[in-house]
Amino acid sequence: TINITLSKLNTDDHTCMFLIAFYGADNRLIYINSKPATISEELDEVEIDITEDVSSAYKVKAFVWKDLSSIQPICEALEENIIAE
Repeated sequence: TINITLSKLNTDDHTCMFLIAFYGADNRLIYINSKPATISEELDEVEIDITEDVSSAYKVKAFVWKDLSSIQPICEALEENIIAE
């Protein structure tokens, strides 16, 4: 499970799509998952389940988009390098 914490929101529309993506050493996507959620003043974190083995991942990115059709970000994307186990 990955927790995404919201910051610098940029929307009046409170429905959004959270995405988490893992990349290998060659920057190829190895896993992605998404979850719809509703933003409110009380919501500051969303959990996304990881259902695949991502132990070979070198980088993880998290995105919050208005929806999958527009691919319009509503806050800054997060990117972290991780150590493969």
